[in-house]
This record gives sequence, structure tokens and C-alpha cells, in this order.
Amino acid sequence: MGHWEREVGEIQIPSKEWPALKRAVVEAHTLFRERVLTEAKKLHERLKSERPGDRGSYPDYHGRALELAGRNPSNVERAVAEAAVSVLGWYENERGGCDFSRMPRVPTRKRLDAAALTRVVRINDAQIAIDLAFESTIRLDTPKRTVFWNVEEGRHVIEAARSHPVAVALFDALERVRWTRESGGVFYGNNELSSEAGGGDYLTQGFGPEGEREGAPMRRGAGRKTRHAFAFR
Repeated sequence: MGHWEREVGEIQIPSKEWPALKRAVVEAHTLFRERVLTEAKKLHERLKSERPGDRGSYPDYHGRALELAGRNPSNVERAVAEAAVSVLGWYENERGGCDFSRMPRVPTRKRLDAAALTRVVRINDAQIAIDLAFESTIRLDTPKRTVFWNVEEGRHVIEAARSHPVAVALFDALERVRWTRESGGVFYGNNELSSEAGGGDYLTQGFGPEGEREGAPMRRGAGRKTRHAFAFR
């Protein structure tokens, strides 16, 4: 099953680079949302077209929806699949939860705006947070020109989070940043094996001059090593 791991960090972006980076992340999230809504509508049609016996061993519509949506094993498709299932129009049960025994309604844009895996949380006029699948969050703070990255503790969650389409867009944008002397940042992480051996948090990745000063590993967003992660351009 693997061991738990987590990752957290923040990166300060040069003022001239901030608009392009923020735009890349927001546009990627918009495209992701549209794809999720499209897939959710297709998924609803498939569920509606099935006969009662087609669910097989799945006791409810939720389990069957997950099975239908998750046949592509890649992490990117997993992010879309999980979000698509979450935006189906599930009925509420008497306890306030979702009633998975009932056929869900057609997914709507209103549901897309409310679901945890597709919504944008506007903290205030200057900060937004995007909740990704796999218990990970990207937060953009415009006054501070800072990106906050957080992956909660779980099994195989870092690779999965970094494979999310919005995270891919973020790390691609970071590769294009022209760093200035006071910019950059680091990510810290930990995992079960390190923790059990008495180890504390360790540096997992650095960006710009700040990352270089901290001596963090020079790696690209997807985990590939590069000689130019901290280079001035």
C-alpha cells in the first residue's frame, strides 16, 4: 500500500512575472472545470442508460459511477474522474449527506461551482485557493505575489497531486519565471519511513535564488532533475 507522505511550501514570484503565472493557473483551472462538467454529463448519460442489473456488484450509483469514470488509470484522468463523480446531482439523504441509492440528477454549472474538487475559494479580494484532488491545495496571494502549495498527509499523494492538470500548469509556469534576487522559495516534505527513523521535515524542491540559498534539490515540477532550476535569466 505504500507509506504516507506530505509536502508544503511557498514561493515568492517577481512582480513582473506574477500576472502571467496567476493567469496560467486560473486558465488551467477553468479548462479543468469545463472538462469535468463535460465528463460528468457523459457519465450521467451512461448511468441513465443502464438497466437495473447493469450495476453488477456495486450496491449504489456512487460506486458504479466511480467504476465507469475511473477506467483510465493515469493520475490526470483520475483527477477528472473523481471531480466528475462529485459534481453529479446527488440527492440529499435524511442525515444531510448524499443519497447514493438514488439515480443522480443532471450535473449543472451551479453544482460545479459548489463541489469541493472544482470550486474556487475566494478568501478575500486578493487571495484565492484552488482545492485539487488528492487533498492538495494551491493558494495564490496577489499582494504578496506568493504561491502556497500544500499536500496533506496520505499515500502516494505527492505524485498524484503534481499530476493534476492545474498543478502541471503551475509547475510549467514556474519553469518560465525569470527570477530576481529576493524571489523563489522551497518545499518541505516528510514521509513515514523518515519520520519513524526520527527524521524531521526535509527540503524537497527549491525555486529561484531563495531555493538555491537553502540548498534544496534542483528539480522540475514533475520531479525530473534539471541543472537550471535556479538559474538567473
